[in-house]
Amino acid sequence: MKKIVLLLAISIILLNSSVKTVAQTTGTLTFTYTPIAHASGNFNADKRYVLAIYIMYGSTLIKTTNRYCEAAYYDKLSSWASYAGCGFSGTPLTPDATSSFCETTGAILGGAQTNYAPRTVIWDGIDKNGNLAQDGNFYNIRLEETWGSSPASHAISLFNFAKDPNVDDQTTGIPNDANFKDISLIWQPTLSTANFAAATATVFPNPSNTGVFNLAVKDSVTAVKVYSILGATLSNETVSLSNGDTKTLDLSSYNNGLYIVSVTNNKGTANYKVVLDK
Repeated sequence: MKKIVLLLAISIILLNSSVKTVAQTTGTLTFTYTPIAHASGNFNADKRYVLAIYIMYGSTLIKTTNRYCEAAYYDKLSSWASYAGCGFSGTPLTPDATSSFCETTGAILGGAQTNYAPRTVIWDGIDKNGNLAQDGNFYNIRLEETWGSSPASHAISLFNFAKDPNVDDQTTGIPNDANFKDISLIWQPTLSTANFAAATATVFPNPSNTGVFNLAVKDSVTAVKVYSILGATLSNETVSLSNGDTKTLDLSSYNNGLYIVSVTNNKGTANYKVVLDK
């Protein structure tokens, strides 16, 4: 009798676990911002700064998208380094943002920055383990910046968003702060009804061996932007395109690699990865 009861209990547990699912919506987060140069406190006269950009769910690191730091400033991204499981250096021991233990899978890496041009970060919803992240309302993208040696020269700005089957459009209304301006955020789910109505297009040929791409519009489009994979804005045009129109994008002056073409109308934004292979 005890064996029967035990088997029934195990069966109930297995049944409950088999029907319990976690929603996982595919989509794209597009985050645009412009860093602000600080009048004083930078590492050098060229206004160098270090920066980490990362996706969090509550207090859990989901994905590091960008990390710009170097050995001379290993201790300047302490919050990100603690979330990313970095090692320690120095006396006293300090989280080392350049440690080989840091979780930077799939992240764009570089040294201290001097570029204050507009930047774009694109996240495809995939976490640091290569899995599609679960849906939820407690996501945020964080910008952690240090531009000097004093504690006052360190700042973290975070921007909340919901990852689910609905569009979370914050392309307007996010206020500037002391460190970042021109902030825009949109979570665009792949399967959202709104996404099907949003700006859509086809980019061809892809790859291009000349650097010239054709953008064939399938819906009205009011803006076309091109970004480098590092998030630098290469072009930003206001346009008036209708279904069936074609626009030429000339990237022939740029180096081979991956670029992002972003098309927008009043219903949403769609991003397309293109490859330049001259």
